[in-house]
Amino acid sequence: MEILVWIMITFSMSLFLRETAGKKERMIYTILGCVSGAAVSFFLRFAVHVNHISLWLALSYVFIAVQANYTLRLSILEKGKRKEAAVLALKTMAGGLILVVFFYNLAIGNIGAGAGTDNLPPVTAMRATCMILAGTLLWLYGGRAAIRFPNTARVVLAAILAVSPAILFLTAELCWNSALMEMNFSKIMINVIIYALLEVFAVNLWQKRMRGLTLLYVLIWIAGTANHFVLQFRGQPIIAADIFAAETAFSVAAGYTYKMDNGMSMSFLIVYFMAALTGAAAVRADALECPGCFQWKVAGRTFSLKSSVIRRCVCCLAAAGILTGWINSCDFAEKYHIVINFWEQKQTYQSAGIAPGFITYLQKMKVKAPEGYSSEKANAILDPYMDKKTAESSTASQVKPTIIAIMNESFSDLSVLGPLECVDEQLSFLRSLKNDPNIVEYGWNYVSTLGGGTSTTEFEFLTGNSISNTNGINPYADFRFDNVPNMAWQLKEQGYKTIALHPEAPANWRRNSVYPAMGFDEFLSMDYFKDAERTVWNRVSDLGNYKKLIEVYEKQTGPAFLFNVTMQNHGGYEIDAIEENKKVSVDDEYSQYTDFQAYQSLINESDKGLQYLIHYFETADKPVIICFFGDHQPWLNNEFEDRLRAAGRTELDTDLSVEEKSYTVPYFIWSNFKTEEDLAIQNTDGIDIVSTNYLGTLVQKYAGLELSSYDAYRMEQRADMPVLNFCGYYTAEHEWHYIGENTKYQPWLNRYALIQYNALFDRRKDMRYYLP
Repeated sequence: MEILVWIMITFSMSLFLRETAGKKERMIYTILGCVSGAAVSFFLRFAVHVNHISLWLALSYVFIAVQANYTLRLSILEKGKRKEAAVLALKTMAGGLILVVFFYNLAIGNIGAGAGTDNLPPVTAMRATCMILAGTLLWLYGGRAAIRFPNTARVVLAAILAVSPAILFLTAELCWNSALMEMNFSKIMINVIIYALLEVFAVNLWQKRMRGLTLLYVLIWIAGTANHFVLQFRGQPIIAADIFAAETAFSVAAGYTYKMDNGMSMSFLIVYFMAALTGAAAVRADALECPGCFQWKVAGRTFSLKSSVIRRCVCCLAAAGILTGWINSCDFAEKYHIVINFWEQKQTYQSAGIAPGFITYLQKMKVKAPEGYSSEKANAILDPYMDKKTAESSTASQVKPTIIAIMNESFSDLSVLGPLECVDEQLSFLRSLKNDPNIVEYGWNYVSTLGGGTSTTEFEFLTGNSISNTNGINPYADFRFDNVPNMAWQLKEQGYKTIALHPEAPANWRRNSVYPAMGFDEFLSMDYFKDAERTVWNRVSDLGNYKKLIEVYEKQTGPAFLFNVTMQNHGGYEIDAIEENKKVSVDDEYSQYTDFQAYQSLINESDKGLQYLIHYFETADKPVIICFFGDHQPWLNNEFEDRLRAAGRTELDTDLSVEEKSYTVPYFIWSNFKTEEDLAIQNTDGIDIVSTNYLGTLVQKYAGLELSSYDAYRMEQRADMPVLNFCGYYTAEHEWHYIGENTKYQPWLNRYALIQYNALFDRRKDMRYYLP
């Protein structure tokens, strides 16, 4: 079939050239046609593995073969047009490559009618082929048509400018928003207005050939695609704080698998076609320039500037000023009834659109002082705890143990969501610690993030503050820490050397800036771990990490605080990346979820690494206290997690208690010496519970160290409210409540918010309340 196609094409072109070319030229051209056609056929057959030719693939093939023949003719028979031929060849190859990518993804089922369209239009061979070929033809020859028909080109360009805001909106949303068809019309109009202002700015910033508009199309598609993958890997959309953490995202991006889907593909087709159409129509855009100049004299000299330049500058400034003023003066959530869901930010973005959603969360980034705040009020709350702190400090131990805190990346016991038999074996050592005589506390820690945002858990542990009082902002991405009380400061005051360890890039989550500001003496990052044992994606394994941690411990001659953030269990969870001998089996009803199997395989290795760590310190001759906790649960297949939660739901569960299970990770505090009295608070199952904002203080308490007034306050708060995270809190009466509920615990929340603001943002705070 392929042979017949290219022979017919070559023969037809030879007949066409009979009147304009001699016998020798026609023979050369026939040979070139055969060679180019054979090359295309060979590529389709053996490189792309296309074993049949549909109507649309045949159309693509005809287009590429004809274009290849024409380009070869220009480059060989018409030597004066080699530059033009080179340009045409590059554009043809680009269009052909896009066609190949689409047909390949159609063949393997990533896109197409059966690929799970999520209410979005499926990409079919017909749609893809027609839009790509039309876009490529416009890219190749649209400029010539615009020159030949200038009036038509100007009308087309005006139409493009008019409809671009709506098309930009579709471009951004098609990539990821499965609820696009359900969006409210008023929300759609807000999006269109935002994109209209961006269009005015982009067009006037770079008007030549409408390149500014083309660039805007590309950037909006990239933003939508990035949001698609962030949602896929983390479960939450891009927010403003993520921009400041972009370096962290890039450093771990290679660990995920990326593939096309229908929405992203359709969005790209629109961008490709519109960019080609805009570029073609804009060949005559210079005709839209306003003639004339502004002239003025200064010191006898005449200066002039084209009025079009001034107009463009005014338009750019006006568009930027209107958008900036709109964002700064209007509360999007209140004015446009955008419901903010800090736990499921995806829902906010789906209902409002990516642009208004992003702006809404951006507006919430600035933490406002609590109502009635003053430093005097904060001092008045903390002052009674000065006496309690003094009483506790008088009984503090004179022995200062080494304190090791390990925040293990994505470490979780997923049986908290629902019954899982496989976890018994894959976390056998962790579970055995419950009966270890050296265990001080063992149970569940409630964090404030899911699937990502590691540094939010880290922030709560080191500072004793709660994300519930930060509007959902990631503090490492946005806050200054040079005046923020934290665990490193407190331990340095008591003679400790403070060392942070993380086997990845030091700039991740700005740790290379945050740690020195917090007062850590050293930060050992990826260079220190370069000879450590590795696991998937060339990450340092937990076992390799702990061996390096022990190496640092053995070098210490005095009391030390070692804070270690691991990396082994970070996503993505691709089963093919796991060594065959390290793959584990999971419960039969969930065996089809390969990401779950991959995750459990990593967790099994984590458990073995943890066993090595504890066995080492069991024989240590110096006092050591170890606090171990996960930073968050992984983001796995939605269907798997929904099934597991449904299987684990009981009659006593509420919507909040079920939601909180997704923010629950294991923790324990282990010591090889006798600690202070047991402060553990248990839930109804007899398992200890805590939230991360209390955990760091508990470690210091069990170590027999002096506490601050702020610590003493939070220890008293914990007795009434043992768990507090971003969504809700658990009381001593075994009840869950949402943040904002009117309960008798509200005074605790109000006081906590006021003191935390003082600790984080008031640079005139009285440090006596925050140091031992």
